[in-house]
Amino acid sequence: MDRLKLGIILGGRSGERTVSCASGISVARAARADRYDVSLIGITPEGKWLLLDSEKDVERPDDPGRARIRPGAGRPISPVPWTRSFAFVDEKGSGLPGRLEIDVVFPALHGPFGEDGTVQGLFEVMDMPYVGATVLGSSIGMDKDVTKRLARDAGLEIAPFLVVRDRHWIADRDAATTNVQAWCEKQGYPAFVKPSNMGSSVGISKVKDPGSVAASLEEAFRHDSKVVVEKGIDAREIECAVLGGSDPEAASALGEIVPDPGDFYTFDAKYMNSTRTVVPADLDAPLVARIRHLAVRAFRALDCYGMARVDFLVDRATGTPCFSELNTIPGFTRISMYASMWEASGLPYPALIDRLVDLALERHRASPASR
Repeated sequence: MDRLKLGIILGGRSGERTVSCASGISVARAARADRYDVSLIGITPEGKWLLLDSEKDVERPDDPGRARIRPGAGRPISPVPWTRSFAFVDEKGSGLPGRLEIDVVFPALHGPFGEDGTVQGLFEVMDMPYVGATVLGSSIGMDKDVTKRLARDAGLEIAPFLVVRDRHWIADRDAATTNVQAWCEKQGYPAFVKPSNMGSSVGISKVKDPGSVAASLEEAFRHDSKVVVEKGIDAREIECAVLGGSDPEAASALGEIVPDPGDFYTFDAKYMNSTRTVVPADLDAPLVARIRHLAVRAFRALDCYGMARVDFLVDRATGTPCFSELNTIPGFTRISMYASMWEASGLPYPALIDRLVDLALERHRASPASR
């Protein structure tokens, strides 16, 4: 049987591109050589698409905080609508136009221009099967404001939150700061200030007093035009992996993030320091079952498909699980939780890749455009 032509897309324009480079190489290494003919497609910070020659075109691939596409690597390629292929010029050979045919793509992209529905829309225009959520599910999962509203409507417990728009920040920073300070005083410190459309804890600040509100808002607005301010909860950070299509199943093993005392799960803590992760999480069986159930409810309510990592905060005082956020393209690095939770559940990394690819092909075959 011919091997599937699998395109793994990594890099990108977002602040999470280093993590994406590490995720993409990790997926390529886990993909079974007897089933896949892998092509690595890199996107530079400027948005240029490149066909990479090998994983050697990615520097420091085992370091999610520093991995990057090697300057000068690869050859430029362009997606071709309705052809499931990419066009390029064979600069290293004949100098003639060439075409890279792909059967299915795995977008190992994190953050804006990769996880937010934009590249998924491109794949739809290409009639290309792709791993993960659709345009709608991707855009919902990327926006913390919309995610929280829909989760709340679906009956999930969420922490109190406030949304601040850049138009208010630009028009009167002092007034915007004062409003946030008043909200935090009412809810009680600490609070977390986050870009609404960003992952990997990029741009997030923990606000402990009124004096740090303005700087936290300024940092968040560097990454997005919409900012979410969320009440801090003294809680354990619990994650659940979900896998499947219209009838998804939650991972039997949950994971717990254990930051250093007094810290929170920052970008540096995730990828450069020694934040501890525990799989499976040490929770009693009824709570595990409840979180798994809630994770599937969130997956369905937010129109996900294929995969998602659903994050919860379990209140230390009450034991109540509170929905935090959802990642439609979770990390796939050597230290990432999604694959680790499935590994602990009896599904090895290569088999996980197979299942995700199969789901992508199943959805494409069932789509109206394919009939």
